[in-house]
Amino acid sequence: MLFHLVNLRRVSFMSPEILASIIGIFGIVVGFILSEIRAKINQRAQQTLMLIETLDNLSSSPEQVVTGASISLKYHKRNQAFHDILIPVLLANSLRLSEAEIENGKSTKLEKYALYTIWFVIGSIWALRYRKSIPEIQAHYEEFEYIEKIYLKTNVGKKCGRFAMEKKFSWLSEAE
Repeated sequence: MLFHLVNLRRVSFMSPEILASIIGIFGIVVGFILSEIRAKINQRAQQTLMLIETLDNLSSSPEQVVTGASISLKYHKRNQAFHDILIPVLLANSLRLSEAEIENGKSTKLEKYALYTIWFVIGSIWALRYRKSIPEIQAHYEEFEYIEKIYLKTNVGKKCGRFAMEKKFSWLSEAE
């Protein structure tokens, strides 16, 4: 008889309402965790798709290089892994466009603009990496200085270099 009283107390302790509440809370927690996992997987897939689209644009005509550079400028702040994929593509396009101008002696306006946007993105990445104490682009990519020298021989490179010398880019120095 005593055994039945103890069992009745256990049963009454776990009434159906309490049991349903525990199961409901557990379901909400599991659902939240699963939705967070799904959101992270979805976000990663979108970033990968955006990266593939950007790299595809950067590997095409000057119009698409400008589009890809614009997209990469918007999204390059995400992480260093994005830089590690993006910078070689930018450098390769710069080399291709710079060598074409040096060999032919001239470039179209669109090719000049594409070259300018490529180096604008590289400069933006350099500034971001500098602020976050990530190794400089020159130290991380052996070919950087070679490609930069070729770029500075182009009309765009000469004009940008001259502008940099005249303005001395004092706005880049640390605020006192």
